[in-house]
Order: sequence, then structure tokens, then C-alpha cells
Amino acid sequence: MATVGCRQAGRLLWAYVEALGDSNRAYMDYLQAIRSGTTFSIKAMEKVVNGKLEDVRIARLAFEEHAREHGCRE
Repeated sequence: MATVGCRQAGRLLWAYVEALGDSNRAYMDYLQAIRSGTTFSIKAMEKVVNGKLEDVRIARLAFEEHAREHGCRE
């Protein structure tokens, strides 16, 4: 795992990793809905996946912004 220069950067990095995990789980559920679900369930899971992808984007940006401002990424 990457080393970070402060606790806040560490928390932001773990939040990013957690968001990636949540996104992966949602994507797997989406694939399952495609395999065996109804059109409604596929559309519903598509919205969930898009929301999780947005969570990943926000978490990544938060970490990157903090690291850039404080020089925490080494």
C-alpha cells in the first residue's frame, strides 16, 4: 500500500479504497442482474453502479487534492 504523510491522507486513501470495493460489488450485482434479472432490475442496478462510480470519483479527487495541497503522497 502506498505510504502517506499524514493521518488525514491515510483516511482519505482508505475511503477511496473502500469506494472502489463498493463499486466492484455493485458491478458484480449488476452483472448478475444482466444474467438473470428483469429489465427493471437491470435498470435499477445500472443506477446503483453509476452512483458508486461517482463515489469513487469523489473519493479519489478528495485524496488527490489533499495530497497535492499538503505534499502527503510520497
